[in-house]
Amino acid sequence: DPDYGGDDRSPFYRPGYSKESEPQAYNAFMQRSTDSVREICTKYGKIDILSLDQGLPKGAWPDTVRIVKMIRQLQPDILLRNRGIGPYGDFLTPEHWVPSGPSDPRLEGMAWEAIEQLTKRWAYQANDVFKSKEWVLSNLIDVVAKGGNFMPGVSPLPSGKFPPETIERLEYAGDWLRVNGEAIYNTRRWETYQEGDDIRFTRDKDGTHVYAISMKWPGQSFKIQSVRARQGSAITLLGAQGKLKWRQGNDGLVIDIPESIAMHKPCAQAYVFKIEAQPFQKQYE
Repeated sequence: DPDYGGDDRSPFYRPGYSKESEPQAYNAFMQRSTDSVREICTKYGKIDILSLDQGLPKGAWPDTVRIVKMIRQLQPDILLRNRGIGPYGDFLTPEHWVPSGPSDPRLEGMAWEAIEQLTKRWAYQANDVFKSKEWVLSNLIDVVAKGGNFMPGVSPLPSGKFPPETIERLEYAGDWLRVNGEAIYNTRRWETYQEGDDIRFTRDKDGTHVYAISMKWPGQSFKIQSVRARQGSAITLLGAQGKLKWRQGNDGLVIDIPESIAMHKPCAQAYVFKIEAQPFQKQYE
């Protein structure tokens, strides 16, 4: 913004610029910022989420609060990222890192969405290097199991179309979700989110079913210690036909996988077992 000269990364940077030294320019900058946000919140229907990418400059906190209150008035149901607005935000966005677990102190008890570039930059650049399609899916599963959302950052070409590499990776995740989406959408974090390196857990909204997600094909049987199935539970592999045989013993829950399923796996990565499970704590009562 040519009226704001306080950012040394900007071509409009002016040493010594401040609200006090150039009040007319500063007020024009602030008015333009306010008008831009007002336009977004009034001309495009209902807005679900607004993520401001950075805060206003030092000393502008009263203006920040004023703009946030305007947003809330214009869009009462909106969710705001906390970046730049601190306690007025609804969720935070860990960038370039995934929380170690639901109790990671860096989360500050807030709802969260992990964000990461699919390439080397957030914006498009020619000859970029793409992360793998398996990376997209494994991060989605890991983050949801920990109670968050996952947003891989994708950027269009100058034409407005997406690179074929981006399409391939997102379609790969979409194909998996068409088979296994009930283990991701509308789910909740379970009492334990992980067992070993290759197993993650989610649960359905009412807590009657646990989804045990094996990142790798488990072989002839799937064994887990963290879930105790209810007596008579119907255990299935999402995307495969029929109920699976299982047994519960001192070595945990063991689910047999018939050769007919092994020969025709429902997806290429990450296999979801749907289990009507006892509450986690009851295993130890």
